[in-house]
Amino acid sequence: SNFRQWKTIKMWRNSYRNFKNKVAKKNLEEKLLFKTPELKFALISTKESLYEMSKNSLFDLHLSKEGSQDVNSFDQFLRVQEEKAKLTQSKIRDASKKITDIVTKSVEDVLEKLRKEVNSDISNNPNEKSKNTQNFRSAENPYENLCFQDHLTYDKRSMIRKDCARFVRFFYLIDVLAIDTLIKIYINSFKSLIDEVEDLSHVSDNFIFRDVDKTKPIGRKDPMFQLEVQFDCSVAQALKEFKTNIVEVPEFRFPKMEDEETKPSDYKDFNILTFPFLIPEIAPEEFNEQQKNYLEYREARTYSNVILTNIQEKVCWLNPKIDTFLDQIEKLFNDALTHLQAFSSFAKHHSMKKYIAILEEWQEKEDEKEETIETTILSPQEFIDHEEKHALEKSLKGLITSEFDRSLSFLEEYREFLQQNWEYKKFDMSLILNRRLARPGQTFVALLNLIEYQKSNFETQIPFQADVGLFRIQSSSLKNALIKNTKDFEENISH
Repeated sequence: SNFRQWKTIKMWRNSYRNFKNKVAKKNLEEKLLFKTPELKFALISTKESLYEMSKNSLFDLHLSKEGSQDVNSFDQFLRVQEEKAKLTQSKIRDASKKITDIVTKSVEDVLEKLRKEVNSDISNNPNEKSKNTQNFRSAENPYENLCFQDHLTYDKRSMIRKDCARFVRFFYLIDVLAIDTLIKIYINSFKSLIDEVEDLSHVSDNFIFRDVDKTKPIGRKDPMFQLEVQFDCSVAQALKEFKTNIVEVPEFRFPKMEDEETKPSDYKDFNILTFPFLIPEIAPEEFNEQQKNYLEYREARTYSNVILTNIQEKVCWLNPKIDTFLDQIEKLFNDALTHLQAFSSFAKHHSMKKYIAILEEWQEKEDEKEETIETTILSPQEFIDHEEKHALEKSLKGLITSEFDRSLSFLEEYREFLQQNWEYKKFDMSLILNRRLARPGQTFVALLNLIEYQKSNFETQIPFQADVGLFRIQSSSLKNALIKNTKDFEENISH
């Protein structure tokens, strides 16, 4: 008795298992796209085309022109990226058209085989039935729109519905694969940009161009952006607007006038605001040189220089400013999503309607959705991970901000030269014409030699360009302005 029960249960179990396997096999045969050779070929070809499409980037990071050491300004960089994004958009459209042709042909091949099978025993006129293949609504019967004979049996209509259901699933699959590829292009493009910025930020040593003929070392990467040092050398600010440091200095010892080896560099420590001074009274003409010197220096004097420790922050700034960079980077992220909207959706395409019309249970639902569809172009913005997008944007902005602060710190290189320019502006020209000027001859010679030394120093030591990590700082206009101010001061002194 137990054996019979056991045997019955075992036979039932085997029968049920076989039944479930048959049902699963049938479902796979009906739904598995690879079961249809034409769709299998189309799917493989589509994946190959999408893989090639995924290699495109929204950004052109090879900005240096061959044989040129120029670096793009930020505006030029944005224009280059706009052109690159449009080129990528065009390539996406081409890939979309290529895939559309592949999928359309594969679907038509499947339908052609099905027509032959369904219409094999029905006399029909193919030319008459294929008149209206663009708009199924002009035919009362959706089967006629697919060139099938009217008055089909239920079995034949069922066969057509199964294939149409497979086509619809296939179209949605293509859309999913395309959306995934578009998101990859977006993410990979920004990751490449971030990697490039990060690599440049790791270049710790600044390369400073002081000589026009100096060339960049072989193997050193060019910066990505160019900044212009802008300035206001009029120095209209009051002294209280600067951070000052008062430094006591020893009395300047004038070289002997008869010393033939005297050169301008011997006067580099002579400060035009510190050492020229007026004596309380004019020495009588009958006083000899020793008496005159005693009169000029009979009172103990202390000398001090006023150092403007933040003059470079007050009179210089970098253009474009950091706010411009951050605003444009945010716009870059948003515009990139717009440029990716170039792939036609199969699920929303008008050619899909004739297949949906066959699926009677979907017809009413799709008719309701039809009015809400505004575009047939896939939009990756609806599917992108916004947290990942925000993280990429935050990372890029952080790197650029850090590198911009590093460039601002580099302006310290100009502090000494700006200080000397400020001293020229503050010097009182009437001082050298005053009869009470102490040691007028020596003071005038010291002024001329100091100017000659500083003019030469400006020409050889002020950077006209510097590569500071991510940025190339262009300061030739500042250098030329400081040199010109020195020459103007020399002319005023001489006259």
